Amino acid sequence: MARVTFSEGEREQLRRERIEYPHPRVQLRMEVLWLISCSQSYSSALSSAPLAGVSDATVDRYVALYREGGIERLKQFE
Repeated sequence: MARVTFSEGEREQLRRERIEYPHPRVQLRMEVLWLISCSQSYSSALSSAPLAGVSDATVDRYVALYREGGIERLKQFE
């Protein structure tokens, strides 16, 4: 999978909202994307998935959501 890139503003928002956002599922999504933003590559980010307590498939879904609509998309539920 191609590398995911984040602006400094997005990284800061992910760092903050992974703790402060009121919905726990959104917090988890933010945590996963924040871990990816701290990694050197997507493959090394997958090795961080267990830190967040999620599977590789869940990481893939969260990344797909982010690519669809950025951080705001992570806050939406179907």
